Amino acid sequence: MERISTGQSLCQSALILGGGKGSRIGYDKKVLAIHGVSVLDDLIATLSPLFPQVLLSSNSAVDDRRMTVVPDILGEGPLAGLYAGLCACSGDYLFVCACDMPFVNVEFIRYMAALIAKDIARAEPKDIYIYRAEPQPDLKSSGYEPFNAFYRKTLVRPAKFALENRVYKLVSFIESASLHLLGDQDIAQFGGKTLFWNINTAEDLRRAEQLRP
Repeated sequence: MERISTGQSLCQSALILGGGKGSRIGYDKKVLAIHGVSVLDDLIATLSPLFPQVLLSSNSAVDDRRMTVVPDILGEGPLAGLYAGLCACSGDYLFVCACDMPFVNVEFIRYMAALIAKDIARAEPKDIYIYRAEPQPDLKSSGYEPFNAFYRKTLVRPAKFALENRVYKLVSFIESASLHLLGDQDIAQFGGKTLFWNINTAEDLRRAEQLRP
């Protein structure tokens, strides 16, 4: 499988966020398995052929030589993990997903990388390439899906500034950056919103097992 190229530069790095304590499901999400197959191992197998560098954001010891483990170096929460990943990122863009996302799609990643290449060719690169659901007045959700997205290396400084000022809300950070928004038409051919499915509870795990026979 070919590496991902963005024309002028290579998308060299992917970051898997190790998740928190898994309080809702009752154990560390890094050991999640579907039908006995580790979700984390499956993600590594999916991402390794695409990216020379696969990083894992984790504050606990992980004995795995297939990737580099990057602990938080400032702040807390997902933004702290993203910041550590951006600091370690060896390319211009960092692909970010979470260890509880079993339906990350190779072709969708390539699709986003192609959008980056087009924007670079127009000298209009954006900071973040991210899906956002259509606004729904009855829901308070921002609609952003921050994982299964690309983040530009230049976001290191604004991420550090946010964390130093204890602004940990990822949506606030996203909205302060330049965005290339993807919509429903962009994700339809790659499985739709299942691309962003994550496992928080035992019921989510049962549902994931149904979606992946």
